[in-house]
Amino acid sequence: MNVIFEEGGQFKVARVLSATEANYQIELSTGKRSKVKRNQVIFEFEKAPYPLVDIMTKAEELGNELDASFLWEFAPQEDFRAEEFALDYYGHEPTIIEKLAILIQLHAAPIYFHRRGKGQYRAAPPEILEAALAAVEKKRLQDEQQAQWTDALVRFELPEEMADAAKTFLSSPNKNTLEWKAFENALSRSALNVKEMLLKLGVYKNELDITLAGFLEKYFPKGYETPELALPTLPEPPLAEVEAYSIDNDFTTEIDDAFSLKHLEDETYQFGIHIAAPALAVTKDSALDLAARKRMSTIYLPGKKITMQGENVINAFSLNAGEVKPCISLYIVANLATGEIISNDSKIESIKVKENLRLSMFDDNVVTAENLDSDTVTFPYDFLIRPFWRLTRQLSAKRDEVRGYPESNKGHEYSFVLHGDWQDPEAEIELIPRRRDIPIDLLIGEMMIYTNVVWSGMLNNLRIPGIYRSQQYGRAKQTTHAVPHQSMGVPQYAWMTSPLRRYVDLLNQQQLICAIEHGVSAPLVAPYKPKDMDLLVVMTSFDTLIQQWRNFQDTVERFWALRWLQQQDIKEAEASVIRENLVRLSIAPLTLLVDGLIDDYERGSIVNIQIDDINLLKLSADARFIEFISAPINTNDQHTTDETDEVSDDMTDEPVRCAVYGYPIAQSVSPTLHALAAKQSNLALQYDKVEVQPDEFAQTVKQFFEEGGRGLNITIPFKIDAFELAKSNLTPRAQAAQAVNTLWYEDGAIHGDNTDGIGLVNDIHNHGHIIRGKNVLLIGAGGAARGALLPLLEAGCDALHIANRTAAKADELAEQAKHLATPTTRITSSGLADIPRQWDIVINSSASSLEQSSLPLPETIFAEHALAYDMVYNANGSTAFLEQAKAYGAEHLLDGLGMLVGQGLESFKIWHQVEADAAKVLSELRQAMQADQ
Repeated sequence: MNVIFEEGGQFKVARVLSATEANYQIELSTGKRSKVKRNQVIFEFEKAPYPLVDIMTKAEELGNELDASFLWEFAPQEDFRAEEFALDYYGHEPTIIEKLAILIQLHAAPIYFHRRGKGQYRAAPPEILEAALAAVEKKRLQDEQQAQWTDALVRFELPEEMADAAKTFLSSPNKNTLEWKAFENALSRSALNVKEMLLKLGVYKNELDITLAGFLEKYFPKGYETPELALPTLPEPPLAEVEAYSIDNDFTTEIDDAFSLKHLEDETYQFGIHIAAPALAVTKDSALDLAARKRMSTIYLPGKKITMQGENVINAFSLNAGEVKPCISLYIVANLATGEIISNDSKIESIKVKENLRLSMFDDNVVTAENLDSDTVTFPYDFLIRPFWRLTRQLSAKRDEVRGYPESNKGHEYSFVLHGDWQDPEAEIELIPRRRDIPIDLLIGEMMIYTNVVWSGMLNNLRIPGIYRSQQYGRAKQTTHAVPHQSMGVPQYAWMTSPLRRYVDLLNQQQLICAIEHGVSAPLVAPYKPKDMDLLVVMTSFDTLIQQWRNFQDTVERFWALRWLQQQDIKEAEASVIRENLVRLSIAPLTLLVDGLIDDYERGSIVNIQIDDINLLKLSADARFIEFISAPINTNDQHTTDETDEVSDDMTDEPVRCAVYGYPIAQSVSPTLHALAAKQSNLALQYDKVEVQPDEFAQTVKQFFEEGGRGLNITIPFKIDAFELAKSNLTPRAQAAQAVNTLWYEDGAIHGDNTDGIGLVNDIHNHGHIIRGKNVLLIGAGGAARGALLPLLEAGCDALHIANRTAAKADELAEQAKHLATPTTRITSSGLADIPRQWDIVINSSASSLEQSSLPLPETIFAEHALAYDMVYNANGSTAFLEQAKAYGAEHLLDGLGMLVGQGLESFKIWHQVEADAAKVLSELRQAMQADQ
C-alpha cells in the first residue's frame, strides 16, 4: 500500500512498510524511512501507475492544466473533500494522479479555496474572492511599480515619487513601503550601501552633508536651532563688591564661570569662584527646563554649536563683561603659606565681570609653571593668576595624596577652527594643538573640581539628592547619592559649574539654590526629593543622549581631520604606534590602520607612513608603512584626571577603547566588569556601553575599528549580525554557536568569537566543580544553550541531555551536538516533563528566572551532591530557578554572574593578552552591584 501525506506544508508520496493503529512506517522515494501519523495521511492507494518518484511530478504537470477560477465556478458551496471533488470534476473514478492534481491545485489557490481541515476545502464566498482578487491585482501593480523604481535607481535616477521618502532612508526609513523595498533591491543590485546610493542619487550634496544629516534628521527632525522661550522676571540678587574676570577660549559664548581675588592679610586670600545661575529662572518642569532637558547638552562641532539653552537664556545669564548678572559664588578663604582652607562660603548674588579674558591673551611660553612659581617674571593679570596658581598646586597635591599617585596631563588637545560655513566641505579647516599641561588650563580645571566637590558635599550633608559622578572599582558612573570618586581623590563629586551648557549641572544648581536659601529645611522644599523617579529618568536619559552627542562630535571631527589632510596635501606623516597596525598621527587628532606595519613595535614607537585614498564617506584612509623612526621615550607616564571626568586609570596617555553594543543596553554591567579587570591589570581602558540602532550595527562596528577601537562585546539582539560580520574569521566556538559575542580587528579583518560557553565552563570549574565524566542536563535550546554546547563537550562531560519546553527544538539541538561530540559522549533530548533519571550538573539557559517563573521539571532530576546553575544572575545570587532547585534537593547553587565574568574576561584576554583574576573580579563586581541596589 502507498500513501499521500502532508508534512511541513508539502505533499509527499511514500510506500507503507507497516502500520499500527496510530502510525505508518513508510519509505520515501529517496529511500529514507520514517514514521508518520495516520492523521497526516490524505490518500491511500494500492497500485502506483508510475514509480513513486514520478507520481508527484505527473500530478503537478496535470495540475498545471487546471484553472483555479474554473474550479471555483464548478465547486460546491459547502465543505468538500478533494477526492470527492475530483470525482465530480472528472466524471469518473479519478486515478491517484487526478486526485493528487486536484489536491495540489486546491492547496495552491488559497484565494479561491479556503482550507477546512486535512484534505477538505470550501470555495471562497464571492465577495471575499472579489476583495482578494482586487488585492492580488493591487499587489501586481505595486510589484510592477517597485520594479520600475528599482530599475531607475540602479541607473542612479531618483523617481520623483520617491523624492520625499528618500530623505528618510538615512535615519528613519519605513521599511514596509514600496519606496524602501525598491531602494533595498537597488542596493542589492548595485552592491552599494545606503549612504553611497543616496549620494549617487543626489539626495545629499556631498559627504559632509550626509554625515551631518544622518544625525540631525534622527535627533532634530524639526530643526536643530534652539527655540527661544519667554523668560520669567529675572531675579536681582545683591551686587557683590568684587572685581571678577572670566577666562575662556576665543570661541566661548556661554560664559559659565569667573574668578575674583581679595587679599585679606599676609598670605591669606579670599578666592571667589562665580558660576552663572540660570536655575534662578529655569526652574524644574518649566518650559525652559523641559526644553533644556530635551537636549541635555550643547553639541560642539567645527564651526557650529547646537546650544542646549535658547540665545535669550544664554544672553541673560552668561557672565559677559560690563553686565550685572546673577550667579552663585563660592568664596574660599585660604592661607597660601600653610595650605590651610580656612572657610568655604556660598552665596547667591550678582556680579559685574570686569573683563572676559581669552586664553590667546596669555603667552604659554611666559605663563609657565616655573614662572608662576617665581615672582621675578611679570605678565598681564599676574596679580590674579599667580595666587590662584598657588592654590591650584595645593589643592591638586591634596587630591594626589588621597589618590596615591600624581596626575599627568601629557599630550595635546586640538581645536578645530573652520573658516567658512560649517556645512561646506570646501571651507578651510585649521587644527590648533594645545598642550594639556598649560598652567592656565590646570588652574581653571582645579577650581572647577574644588567647587563641584564643595557644593556636592553641601547637598550630601543636607541629604538633598542630586546627580553625582562617582568612580569605584575603576568605573566612572552617575548616581543619585554621594559616592567617592576614587581616581579624582575626592569624597564626592557632582557637575555644577557648566549650567548653561549641560543639563546635569543645571539640575544640580536647582538643588543647590534650595540648599543655600533654606539650609537644614531644604530637603522639604527641594525640587527633587530622595528616590524621585524624575531624577532617575534624567540620569538615564543624560547618559544615553550624551553618548550619542559624543559619538556624533567624534564622527564630524574625524571628517574634518581627514579633510585637513586633503587640504594640506599631506601624503606622508609621522605617527605613534598605539598597538599592532593602529597608529595616531603626530600632526592631527586622527587614528589610522596601517598596511605593512607587521613588526611588533612597542606602544609609542614613532613610524613614518604614507597616506592615500582618503574616503570622506567611510571616514577612512589607506595608510602604508614606510619606515621605523624611533622607539618610545620613557616619560614615566602618570595617571590622568580632568574636570570633565574623562578619567583614565592607567599608566599611559591614551586609554584602550572597548565597548559593549546592544539594544537596549542600559542594564549592562559589562563596563564595571572590564573596569575592574583593567584596574587589576594596570591597563588604561575606556569601556563604553553603547545603544546601537538595529539598522546601524554593521556600519557602527566598522567605524569603531577604523577609529582605533580594540574590541567589542556584543549582546542582544546583535549576536547573529556579529556572526555574519565576522563570518570569514570565526573561532571554532563561534562556528559551533552560530553566534558571536566578541569582536576584534586583526590582520586587516574583523574576527569573531563566542565566549559565553567558555565563561560558563570556567565559572563551574572555578567553584570547584568538575565537568569531566559528569552527566549534564542543559535546560533550554536557544542561543545561550547553543553557545554552551561545544565548551561543555570539550570539558569532557560523559552524557549531555538537552531539555526544552518544545521538545522538537531540543531534538534539533541534540542532533547538532552529536556532530561536535566524541563517539563515547551520550547525547539525548526531551521535553521538560520527560527528563529521565538524575543529573550531576543541571544548567538553566532559559529565561524562566527573568520571568520569575518556575519550570515544569520532575522533582527527581538532581543527583546526590548535584550542582544547579542558572545563567541568569542578580546582585544577591538568588534566582527563581535556583530557589526551585534548592527545593528539589540540589546541594550546590550558582547564578550566572560568574559566567558573565568568565565570558567578559575571556574577551579581555583576547583583546589585551592579559589574564585577570576571575574570583577577585567576581567578588568586586557583586559588591558593586549590591551597592547599586
